[in-house]
Amino acid sequence: MVSNRPKRLVIADKYRVGRIQRQVRRALVAKSSPVSIQDLLEWCYPATKQHPRWHRTNVHRALPRWAISLERIPNERGRPCVWIPRPELRRPTGS
Repeated sequence: MVSNRPKRLVIADKYRVGRIQRQVRRALVAKSSPVSIQDLLEWCYPATKQHPRWHRTNVHRALPRWAISLERIPNERGRPCVWIPRPELRRPTGS
């Protein structure tokens, strides 16, 4: 079947910073130590204690824009990653 619609030229929301991305960025700037997905879930969804799978998926999708995966935590279920902010987000330390 052939569509009469023209092809999309631009993805409108490609560069948009949504609520979850904003919360991930704030958490990375506020924390001085590396963070896990669980830490970020508490920042992004503060009203819930049990997080469904899609909460984790949303946080994990927002992370590559603002963070770098540092390492995996050994001996944990699923071997979760520890994340640090990208260099452009790190606060300058006053010496």
